[in-house]
Amino acid sequence: MCMEYGLHETLPVYAGGLGVLAGDYLKAAKDQNLPVIGIGILWSQDYTEQTIKDGRPVNYYENHDFEMVEPTGLEIKVEVRGEEVTCKIHKVDCYDNATLYLLDAGYPGSKHGWMTKRLYHEAAQERVAAEIILGIGGVRAIRALGLEVDIYHLNEGHAVFCGLELIREKMQLSNLSFHEAWEETRREIVFTTHTPVKAAHELHSLDFLSYMGAFNGLTQEQLMEIGGDPFNMTAASLLLSHLANGVSKLHGRTACRMWREIGKAACIISITNGVHKATWQHPAI
Repeated sequence: MCMEYGLHETLPVYAGGLGVLAGDYLKAAKDQNLPVIGIGILWSQDYTEQTIKDGRPVNYYENHDFEMVEPTGLEIKVEVRGEEVTCKIHKVDCYDNATLYLLDAGYPGSKHGWMTKRLYHEAAQERVAAEIILGIGGVRAIRALGLEVDIYHLNEGHAVFCGLELIREKMQLSNLSFHEAWEETRREIVFTTHTPVKAAHELHSLDFLSYMGAFNGLTQEQLMEIGGDPFNMTAASLLLSHLANGVSKLHGRTACRMWREIGKAACIISITNGVHKATWQHPAI
């Protein structure tokens, strides 16, 4: 699960490096015939376009038509700010990639299009609404699609609410206690952290997350145990995973130092970033 996927410039649902890596990951998975899918969001205006006006950069946003996106006919529902939000599930597999499923709340007639409008919105409500759709909605999309998933990969902390949905499922469907469900969930999640500056990691107060609907049936005390208050999306991801990685040897060591005070956090190993050779290297080389 990832907030952005850079498969091709004709599918502008990415901002930069994280998206390019996620897109290349799906292409490499297809090349190797690996049983991998991607879960993301269909951003109606993606990130931003920029022009220069009077010597200054100006951001503008354009609504996109996504002809390469195939509707599945399936929907999922999540709760945001006490309202039921219906998201349509779309499929993308036309770029020689492992199948990518994108969730969309911005279809005609929806009053919740603001939730999947802009990637990395500067407003906290828009950001967390999208993260609820990605994490909680992502798990529900997998269920709606009838897919069997052994391992969930959280590509940065934006997808952390996936872990809360898996815990909720186990508590409700398997009658496990919170801690039993948490331990079972950890066996199913791996996590990649990309950001080597602690101040850049996302934080939200528990009161705000409660207002947004992110608790997903869990209690404030349980959320506090997972991510603290303010809730640290990266720390929570480390505590919801059984294994984590940095994106180079140096970054792996840096991440271990950054998060060493989290006693039960997943072990952080190093996996150096790569790119999809066929996408970026000219055939003549």
